Amino acid sequence: MKRQISVGKQIGQWALIALFAFCLGGSVSAQDSTNADTSKMSTSQKLNGALGKVSNIKRIYNWIFAKLKQARKEEDLTATDCLGDKLTATKALLFLTERSSVNLKEAAAKNDSEKLNFHYNEISQSEARVRDIEVEAKLCRGKGGFYDGKTKVIVTGESNISGNDPTSPPWTETVVIRKTDASRFF
Repeated sequence: MKRQISVGKQIGQWALIALFAFCLGGSVSAQDSTNADTSKMSTSQKLNGALGKVSNIKRIYNWIFAKLKQARKEEDLTATDCLGDKLTATKALLFLTERSSVNLKEAAAKNDSEKLNFHYNEISQSEARVRDIEVEAKLCRGKGGFYDGKTKVIVTGESNISGNDPTSPPWTETVVIRKTDASRFF
């Protein structure tokens, strides 16, 4: 006797398998294609490309730093906190990229293509992440995104509401007020 599975369930299972395969295989294939692209590049192209990527990271770092200074000047705590986090992440990636740039130059001097590709890919991925951080930093909002004025609440409705008051205590026992140093058990 064969087991019958509904068409909807089969489609759901295949979609789940495809999603799982995409999550596992997508990053690996992206890395393979990056490695294939960098292996076709000459050493001078990699060195010049890395130099451009490092300068782009420095530009983004300086832009975020200027925005942070402005937020501090305006005493905008929300934007200061957000931009401070972005600046910290960018600074860490800048440090990593500068170190990889030195290692890239050493690998180029030694004609070690494997290390050359590795450090170039590391710089490329760091620059891509810093570009993402730049987009996130542009979304940091502080006072400008909120209303700072005085709020006035106007309540309308019946003044004589029937029923029990929900704020009155339901208990009938008297409440004993003790000193603050007293225990509730003794």
